[in-house]
Amino acid sequence: MFDKKKDSAPKKISEIMTIIDQDGNTFITEDREIMDFYQIVCKDISSVSGDELDRDEACFAALYRTLHTDFKIIGINFPTDTGRQIRYFTEKMNNTSDSIFREILQKRLDEMEYLHQHITAREYYLMFFSDSKEQHRENQSIILSTLSQGSTPLIQQISMEKKVEVLYRMHNPNVMMD
Repeated sequence: MFDKKKDSAPKKISEIMTIIDQDGNTFITEDREIMDFYQIVCKDISSVSGDELDRDEACFAALYRTLHTDFKIIGINFPTDTGRQIRYFTEKMNNTSDSIFREILQKRLDEMEYLHQHITAREYYLMFFSDSKEQHRENQSIILSTLSQGSTPLIQQISMEKKVEVLYRMHNPNVMMD
């Protein structure tokens, strides 16, 4: 009477979104779509004024109304980057002979290493797809004009290196990155 559907495991992101090429600062998917990313600039909503929060909500509402393409907002956890601080404290430790100062520096170094290994930063990205280069330019224009208004933009462009890092993180969510 009823057809039983086979229970299947949820598809992996690598099965859903197969990238076959890179074109400039964008990716080409197996479906011949252009895929691109922007980073969403995060704010501490507890310290933002009500007017600014209303403006930000209105900007995102306008984006939902005007962007007529597939897009997704993605949240990804990245390890906290403390590499500069670790190098600084290590260099200072190597250049000091004061045992008390060395002890203080070692404590700071241990704190930075702990933060790097155990604390993550949550970052958000807007991923969108376009059918052609012309539509891609139009989508970019809509996104930038809608979310870059005012003195504090809600979105920023990212480097190709960062885009590759985001894709890697999407495909390998449980892998720790250095």
